[in-house]
Amino acid sequence: MKFQHWIFISLVLLSILQWVHFYPLLPDRIALQFDAHGNPANWSLKLQVLWILVCAETLVLLIFGLLPAFAHRIPVSLWNLPNRDYWFAGERKDQTILTLKDKLSWLGIFVLLFIIITNQSVINFNISELYRIPLPDMFYVTILFSALMGIWTLKLLRQFRR
Repeated sequence: MKFQHWIFISLVLLSILQWVHFYPLLPDRIALQFDAHGNPANWSLKLQVLWILVCAETLVLLIFGLLPAFAHRIPVSLWNLPNRDYWFAGERKDQTILTLKDKLSWLGIFVLLFIIITNQSVINFNISELYRIPLPDMFYVTILFSALMGIWTLKLLRQFRR
C-alpha cells in the first residue's frame, strides 16, 4: 500500500474520531454558516449537521477512496485528459492509470484535510462559545487549499500535455 493511501486512511479515521469525540460536547443547535465577519449566519440542529457532514465525507470517501481502486475499469471515453488517445494507447494505458490513481489519491487527501480543518473550526466555535470564527485562520487554510489545488492541476496538466 502506498504512502498516500495510509495518509488517506488515517485522515478518514481522524475525521471519524473528530466527530465521535466532539459530538457529545456540542450544543443542540450549532452554528454552521458564518458571514464575512465570522459571525454565525445560520444555525442547525446538531443531528442535522452530523448527517450533512457524514454524507459529505462519505461522498469524498467514495470518490477518492474507491475511484482510484476502480480506475482501470473506467472507460477511456470518460476520462477528461489532454491527448487522451495518446495516453490511453495500449503501451501507455497501465502507466497512465497508475499515475491518475496516484494523483486522485493526493487530491482526496487535500480535500479531506480541508474538510477536517473546517469542521474543527466550526466545532471549536460551538463548544467554546466564541463570538466569531477565526477568519484569518480559515482564510489561510482556504488560500493553502486553493494553492494546493492549483499546483495539483498544473502538475497534472504538465504531466499529460504531450
